[in-house]
Amino acid sequence: MKTYYNVEIQTEGKKKITTGILVLFEDHLGLTEMDLDEREDYRATFFFVSDMKASEVQTRVRTILNQTSSIHYVDVIYRYENEMTPDRFVCWNDGHTQEYTGHVVFEEDK
Repeated sequence: MKTYYNVEIQTEGKKKITTGILVLFEDHLGLTEMDLDEREDYRATFFFVSDMKASEVQTRVRTILNQTSSIHYVDVIYRYENEMTPDRFVCWNDGHTQEYTGHVVFEEDK
């Protein structure tokens, strides 16, 4: 089943996003340069579609965090192809992970 991912990388302090950091994500998540959505000095985002399960992406993100001290956190929003509501997890460089469940809220137009 295809899953749509939006991965945001945020560096720590004054450490900038380097080509080496981007290559780590490309190598571990099977990404290409075309999957890079935005790149700023301290933040980068990838958008991609994969058959990889969210739990496997989380494991691979944790591996990346163990390989570099420059990243403060990685925020992953994902949605399965047959669902409209995304879920999310954030892996922090101190080892903890936060998980979130998405919800749809409808508000009346005024």
